[in-house]
Amino acid sequence: MKKLSLTTAFLMFCACAPRAVSLPETGLQPSLAMKISDEVFFHNVGITFDGKYYYTINGGNEGYGKVNRYDAEGNLVSSSDVQVDGRAIFYNPYDGKIYIKSYMRDLLVYNPKTGDVSVVAEGIFNDNQSSPALDPSGKRIYELVDGTLYVMNFPSMEVIETIGGIPCGEFPYSCTIAASKDYLFTWDEEGTVYVLDKKGNQLGTLKLKDTFHGMSLSWANGMIWGAEDADASSYGGVGTWFGYTLGPGVK
Repeated sequence: MKKLSLTTAFLMFCACAPRAVSLPETGLQPSLAMKISDEVFFHNVGITFDGKYYYTINGGNEGYGKVNRYDAEGNLVSSSDVQVDGRAIFYNPYDGKIYIKSYMRDLLVYNPKTGDVSVVAEGIFNDNQSSPALDPSGKRIYELVDGTLYVMNFPSMEVIETIGGIPCGEFPYSCTIAASKDYLFTWDEEGTVYVLDKKGNQLGTLKLKDTFHGMSLSWANGMIWGAEDADASSYGGVGTWFGYTLGPGVK
């Protein structure tokens, strides 16, 4: 199983890069609202919220997969060992299920009552390393691969649109995307977040910390999230999730 390597990641080059736009800035202002300490093996890669609990997934080695559950205040409630090398986790409010995207390009479903994971679709994604996002509508999945955005229908997972030239950084920032009700978000290694509409048009930028793991960009509970990585091995370590609100009415 391929491990995530920050050293390798920053030596790799991707085709995507920021592009100049004439559209007005969005006016979104990030404000730190919450932190969650998240003990994992290897890397902190995804967070989601089901209306009551936060769930996180780690990545780096399927033998050390872990889903942690936290209450709305960020207190650990439970932890499940899963045989998954995770890349993203997302909650679908329309079917009440929690999904995981794995390094093996599989779409999985996680049962928080039992801690079990089952396969929904094998090898359905376009890239092993991608960290995709589920639209809050529950009808679309967005997958970014080296500056190309694949828009997939959910639950059929059929690619219905492909959009090139999406601004982002180098790997692993080139394969991560987050989705809110109104916006898509990508980012780069300098902490610049690119705010896009659902057609991939850049609307503006905002700035977060430049210390977040490239695959950790997430949207959960009305906040944009990034993680200072545990960067741990099989011994485990603690990373920290930072959640930012972006202004009134942004969900």
